[in-house]
Amino acid sequence: MEELNLSSNDLRAVTAAELRPFERLRVLDLSNNSIEQIVGNFSSVLPRLDALNLADNRLETLPEPTWRPLVERLKSAVRLDGNRLHYNCEMRWLSRQEDLPLPLPGAGDGAFQCVAPTIGNASVLVEDDRIFVVCEASGDPAPRVAWSTDGDRMMSRAEPSSTRRRGALSTRCRLAVTRLTNYTCVASNLVGHVTATVDVADAVRASPRAWQAMKRRSSQLDIINTPLGFVATLATIALLAYLLKHH
Repeated sequence: MEELNLSSNDLRAVTAAELRPFERLRVLDLSNNSIEQIVGNFSSVLPRLDALNLADNRLETLPEPTWRPLVERLKSAVRLDGNRLHYNCEMRWLSRQEDLPLPLPGAGDGAFQCVAPTIGNASVLVEDDRIFVVCEASGDPAPRVAWSTDGDRMMSRAEPSSTRRRGALSTRCRLAVTRLTNYTCVASNLVGHVTATVDVADAVRASPRAWQAMKRRSSQLDIINTPLGFVATLATIALLAYLLKHH
């Protein structure tokens, strides 16, 4: 097969691995779908490809490892019109290409710039007797956001969405609190990182129910973390395993 038309099929993503059986393709039409990203080395999987139509999809960024080999080989034979491309610094490689399949914005339009992350909200959220820390950060590209505690490694991390949803350049990370200590949020992207620290003890004192629940959980964790508590925990686990095995 040398031509494959998959237009108007409501596709949302395409991977190079899915097209490996079609290595003889010369023309691939993926237009008029809902494709938000393509993944993999299409240039090596489809070595005979002469034309690629991705017009009228939902592409917002063109990652260099995937797209540069395609653009350099096919040039204007790649159709990308009708997408919502976001020209930040991740797309700067395009400005060095010739015979591009689409017009590029001028430098005066603020194109090919990225913005370091900022944390707009780092706070404690109380839901009944459960406590969470919440961190929301924005930047361009949207940052990774992670929570850690004093002396501990990263406890939770949120990756940015693979799409920007028309300018939504923020990431939110929520973590259930297990002890009364400081929690630190770290937000990072290609051009920088920023931190914010939350004192959970101060924040939950305003909620008596949450305060009592947190004290109980913290005390239980402190007991488990002692040598005697650790041994007792292991013994309990062993007993449960024995009972499950023999009943």
